[in-house]
Amino acid sequence: MHVIFNAHLLAALAALTTPAAHADEHPLSSDEFLKSDGNIDSVRLRGVVEDAFLDEVDPRFLYYILDSDGRKVLVSVKFDGEDPRGLLSLAGRNVEVHGNVRTTYSLVSRAYLGRMFSVSDPSGVVTLGGDPDPFDVPVLSLRDGMLPEELHGLGRRRVSGHVLAVWSGRSVLIRTFDGRPVTLRLSAGAKPPAYGDAVEAVGAVETDTYNIGLSHARWRPTNAPVGLSRSVVPVTAKSLLVDDSGKRCYQSKRHGQVIRLSGIVRGISDIDSGRFEIEEGDRLITIDASTVTGSLERVSRGCTVEVTGTCVLDIDFWRPDMILPRIRGLIVIPSLPEDIRVTATAPWLTPGRAWSIVAALCGFLAVVVLWNRILWFKAFRRGRELSREILARAEADMRTRERTRLAVELHDSIVQSLSGVLMELETAKRIPPSHNEERARHLVIAERTLRSCHADLRNCLWDLRSEALEESDMSAAVRRTLLPHVKGVSLDVRFNVPRSRICDNTAHTILRVVRELALNGIKHGGADHIRIAGVAEDGVLRISVSDNGSGYNPDTAPRIAEGHFGLMGVRERVDALSGKFEIAAMPHGGTRAVLTIPLHKGDAT
Repeated sequence: MHVIFNAHLLAALAALTTPAAHADEHPLSSDEFLKSDGNIDSVRLRGVVEDAFLDEVDPRFLYYILDSDGRKVLVSVKFDGEDPRGLLSLAGRNVEVHGNVRTTYSLVSRAYLGRMFSVSDPSGVVTLGGDPDPFDVPVLSLRDGMLPEELHGLGRRRVSGHVLAVWSGRSVLIRTFDGRPVTLRLSAGAKPPAYGDAVEAVGAVETDTYNIGLSHARWRPTNAPVGLSRSVVPVTAKSLLVDDSGKRCYQSKRHGQVIRLSGIVRGISDIDSGRFEIEEGDRLITIDASTVTGSLERVSRGCTVEVTGTCVLDIDFWRPDMILPRIRGLIVIPSLPEDIRVTATAPWLTPGRAWSIVAALCGFLAVVVLWNRILWFKAFRRGRELSREILARAEADMRTRERTRLAVELHDSIVQSLSGVLMELETAKRIPPSHNEERARHLVIAERTLRSCHADLRNCLWDLRSEALEESDMSAAVRRTLLPHVKGVSLDVRFNVPRSRICDNTAHTILRVVRELALNGIKHGGADHIRIAGVAEDGVLRISVSDNGSGYNPDTAPRIAEGHFGLMGVRERVDALSGKFEIAAMPHGGTRAVLTIPLHKGDAT
């Protein structure tokens, strides 16, 4: 992938290629890096970037896996405020990194990450030129009896073959032209090939102790004929998971074979990504249909399906500190739409529904027993009940005062909006009849402002009735706040902050701001997927609201003068908590808004 650097990043990299740049830094070898037992400041290290990927938690960082003299070095680069696309395009390039070595490193609580080469800004990454051709490596050649250590030490090798299966976005199984199954773990951001493609791939040789694989792999199409044979082998779940003696055992010999089996759909863990489970007898088989999700429209829990696909034994690659790699499981990967066929629809009375009925009856009986127990307890513990009633009344009074405060706050915003409407109407009234366009513009602004006022009033009434603030989990509170407003929109919430650390005032502001940002993404950006994440670190609460809409452009964004007060209200609420608010379009589409709010001592109660 080739990406054009932005202008200021190119200028910074060009300046660093001069001989005087970083002249006072110490050149570091990979052996010195691996043997260091303390912090080292102001050093530089050279190598080839094998892989580049963004941090999933903190969007200000990305990582390189650097091949320096045959050793793998993990490099973190902070690019706060920069466009990361240029940095991510450096895979396969010769670079020199300038920064510090840290034996302990905490990035969003990653206290046990170990030794890392840390670069403080993008100017610390310098391209050197003379980049190697990633496909100019030897063809993979193996001899009998090679140990995992020997395979791991072969470095990057090249193979060619046809694609048998694609799963999990970055895992590919190919059959080489000499008949060997090889697993590819693609580099970050690499688009996987399609089933049946003839490809040439390069990567670091790995093994899962059963088969050969290539990690940090890259691929390109070849001119070899398609010619992929597809011989289907009928099997049962028992034959895949049990040996001849009846003991549980994954049948590794089926790895890479195209098999066909039938079963009842029992678990649908993530239907959007195409992964579900079928049951045959008392055994479950995982199906990964991520490449043929369109054929899953009729698949539902309890129906019977016949699945044809490539059998894959999904195992971690061998590492020196992990003698026996972890086996994730045996999965079947359909590759064509006709590979999934529903043979029988699900019955109405499924085991799940039956258990639901039993659970409802048990719940009703439990309520009856509990009510009788409460009556008996009231008869003999009237004094304790009175004290509990007093405490409950005090708690209710506190909630009433808090909701009254919210009502007053929203009342002020409504009064402000109505005042703006009156001003616009009075202005339109004074405009001569000959200036119809000017009058219409003021009337449109008044209408938008009035609609905003109506939405604020409706949200105020909802807040007064909502019990989101009583939730003990912030993720649940965010979901309860957003669900009435995001019908038909996919919502992903991961708020890893205990509710007990956030006071009611701060929590109320967070819920109002998150709701406003989510609705903006849906209304103005046309988003159909909203992601909300929250994390607390070093006394600071960081909240991210992102969507897959059309993106945010400050030049074309709705303005206050046009009757849009949403972002202004967000900034005012965040400023009231001494926080920071940033919003920008993401490189690959959509919008990300980041809130940074300090957690004061009063928030820890």
